[in-house]
Amino acid sequence: MPADNHGGTVFQPPTFDPDRRLFFVTAHETCATWEAIKPTPPIGLGVRVPSGGRRLVEDTLNSPRCGQSTRLQAAALEHRYRSYPSTVNLDLTGGLMSTASGLVFTGDNEGYFYAFEATSGKELWRFQTGAPVWGSAAVTYVLDGRQWVLTTAGLTFTAFALPR
Repeated sequence: MPADNHGGTVFQPPTFDPDRRLFFVTAHETCATWEAIKPTPPIGLGVRVPSGGRRLVEDTLNSPRCGQSTRLQAAALEHRYRSYPSTVNLDLTGGLMSTASGLVFTGDNEGYFYAFEATSGKELWRFQTGAPVWGSAAVTYVLDGRQWVLTTAGLTFTAFALPR
């Protein structure tokens, strides 16, 4: 799993579509392992406690196959994001959100925010936000009878109205 800049692990929220009985996850592959670190007492309330971090697998770093890749996965849906060398410490993707209308939304480190058709995996749309979309999942809400999708990108929020 990718580590954040503080050495902690960043998890991308998965999503479940109960109507289609599909569970969507972000899968990571890299030439690194997680090395646990036992925290040193005393542990203070509200203070960040290191629990470990990413350790590169030295034997494989020079291999042309050694890199990190990430993909959105569920049944027929597979979307591969851009690959990076394992020496680059990046959180590559955003969390996942599915809707009752059969859409799946996510983003990536390149700043793209995507909409996929849940059952076929077809990319329906993508938008360049101008900043990385990673870590958190989008949310959806209804305003004045119209469904909206809201995502974070860098330090901003970007909202999109879905077609009626």
